[in-house]
Amino acid sequence: MTALVEELTRRALVMRRVRAVMGILIPLEMLLYVPPRSIPGALDPVRSAAFVVASLLLLTVSSAAVHRRAKDAPTLIRWARVELATDAAIVLAVLQTFAFDQFSSIWTVLVIVVLEGAFREGLGGALVVWAATGTAFVGIQVAAASAYPATAPLDAGAIVFRAVVTGLVAVVAGSLASQLQAAVGRHRASEIALAEQCADLRLIGRVSRAIAAGPEARGEVCRAVAELTGADLVMLYEPVGNLLRGTAAAGCPAGALPALRLDDETSGTVRAYRTALLTLVAEADPPQAFTTSPHLVKAADAASAVFVPVLRDQRPIGALALTFDSRIEQLPTRVAVALEVLAEEAAVAITRADAALQLAEQARRDPLTGLANRRGWEEALDIELDRSARTGAPVSVLMLDLDGLKSFNDTYGHQAGDRLLSATAQAWLGRLRPTDVLARYGGDEFVAVLPGCTASTALRVADALLAALPPGGGCSAGVACWDGSEDAAMLQTRADTALYAVKRAGGGRAAEAEPDAAPQPRREATRCETDRDTRPKDRRS
Repeated sequence: MTALVEELTRRALVMRRVRAVMGILIPLEMLLYVPPRSIPGALDPVRSAAFVVASLLLLTVSSAAVHRRAKDAPTLIRWARVELATDAAIVLAVLQTFAFDQFSSIWTVLVIVVLEGAFREGLGGALVVWAATGTAFVGIQVAAASAYPATAPLDAGAIVFRAVVTGLVAVVAGSLASQLQAAVGRHRASEIALAEQCADLRLIGRVSRAIAAGPEARGEVCRAVAELTGADLVMLYEPVGNLLRGTAAAGCPAGALPALRLDDETSGTVRAYRTALLTLVAEADPPQAFTTSPHLVKAADAASAVFVPVLRDQRPIGALALTFDSRIEQLPTRVAVALEVLAEEAAVAITRADAALQLAEQARRDPLTGLANRRGWEEALDIELDRSARTGAPVSVLMLDLDGLKSFNDTYGHQAGDRLLSATAQAWLGRLRPTDVLARYGGDEFVAVLPGCTASTALRVADALLAALPPGGGCSAGVACWDGSEDAAMLQTRADTALYAVKRAGGGRAAEAEPDAAPQPRREATRCETDRDTRPKDRRS
């Protein structure tokens, strides 16, 4: 229910109570009034009183029924004017009964009707009621004086006096009512503004919580913007190379958003990103890519669009695009301000998401070599085994261990050993495909997963890696091809068993694991076991 409907309903309730008072005063006056005997045709007071009470009761019941059913302001406004006119007609009809007694107390009831006009319509309503009832009353007095000049002479002074008094009541009451209505209107506007601000704060708080919670922050920003503005579609774009790509949306799947070229001068999203200015387009002209996607029908049929830059440190890092079915000439100030705040929240969401990705990537990377670490390796191996299970393509694993790194460190120092590890990683990366994953398993041990490689091919790759070692390095390798059923740990154990069989035989070469080779204990006469087992896996040896 709107504020205007609530106000009209409240006023109708007050007038129903006033009408109840009129239903007591008017019949009482009619029953107590004794007309002059010289005037024939006087109305029966009992019947007249009953008629007035019935009329007021019928109007009150009708008013209650209308306000119970009707909930739109135009209908209630029309009905309020019908009530006012009916009240005035009833009072004028009663005044005609007392037309020969110009000083009857029933005149106070007419003043009540004038006050009703002020209450319902302000100053204008009070003056209209005063003019209408005053004109009717003067007509009644003139008619009575013409019919009965001896017993009901025309008293112009009394008529003018009453008209002036009622007019003053109308002006004062109408002015007060108008001022009260204006004050109520301002209060209502303040309440609405406060409610809108609270709603905006709740939206911003919800977005802030979503940003703190995790990866759904971009989508929550788009949903909040749609709720705030009433946009049919909200899209968040971020730069990737020379394109703007959609990363989140409200109103359609994010994957349906077409990429936008950064040199496309016709795109409002691109202009907002490049100029860092909020732009309202009253007559939207969507890009051709929007008209060809079934998910972007709303955007293709949009009447207006708003483009909001997403800034971080005054530098654009994205843009929000909003589309509307209806034409929009100007954004309300509240909406424009809230949009800027939500755009800032979008920047925070993008920043935090990027930081989370960087942290996740760092958690999977070895800081010395830049390769995947043990965690990243295990994730990559699981992915490749799942892919192999789906496609039937072979996948092989290499376990590589640098020979004599401890002696190298003792001779040349740990910094030289670190440089050897880094140089080895870079040399091996140059011999592997982009689809292969090379990782530092820990200390002086490396692992690689080779999708699409059989055991024989993987063995040749291992030989090539051993041949690519930088000066001063030596290496042994074990190769195992997945049999299609063993788990990742068993596959890795077979490769590890082959590796240590090579190292026990003297090292410096690669060997293929036996299909069902049982794991062997790691023993190496020329290697200090405590150096391997007690050293942290990510220590720079």
